[in-house]
Amino acid sequence: MIDSDRDADYILFDGLDCPIRFVISESFIKFCFRTLRGSTIYREEPVGLEMVAEYIIKAMAHRPEISREMILAQFQREYGERI
Repeated sequence: MIDSDRDADYILFDGLDCPIRFVISESFIKFCFRTLRGSTIYREEPVGLEMVAEYIIKAMAHRPEISREMILAQFQREYGERI
């Protein structure tokens, strides 16, 4: 799904499984985030997965439709027990 929305830096899902776009506006932070996110996909032991998750959790703290637990559960589904 992330490939179909090039502006989104991550796609989260709420309790009803509706997509929530996560977009970083600052260019340097976006570059660093996407670099770390990319490394989690292609490595057996991803470097920076915890940093990616924590950044999303902190940035989404103001959104009532998604919680820390929901984000961590999504990461566990996507990356297994590596988080």
